[in-house]
Amino acid sequence: MRTSENKYYPIRHWWKFVIPAFIILFLVAALIVTCTTFQNLIQFFPSRGMTYLMTLHAIISLSVCICFFLCIKRLIDVFSLNLEQERNILASLYQEKEKREIINNDEKEINKLKENIRKELKQETEKKETA
Repeated sequence: MRTSENKYYPIRHWWKFVIPAFIILFLVAALIVTCTTFQNLIQFFPSRGMTYLMTLHAIISLSVCICFFLCIKRLIDVFSLNLEQERNILASLYQEKEKREIINNDEKEINKLKENIRKELKQETEKKETA
């Protein structure tokens, strides 16, 4: 089920592709750093090739960081939306509970008043019968 209609569910259908892509990009960036830092591997690349590798590493690292932080921001936004919706739901449930308690209390008061009226009527009828 896709969650584009449901804002309450934070995981999107395309995230299962994004996370492995982050891992692959991170591994590529780590491979580039390995190629540029170890002396044994440096001799296989010309000096201009090293510049290109370092530039590629910087671009990949920057794009991974930006996408990672955007995903974290989106998760935080969705979770804050979820918390707000939960708070609204709990508030409405609490209000409904209060309304039910008010109605129950009103019914109890009405029943007490009915009982008092019945007792008064019985007392009045007994007084009339005895008089």
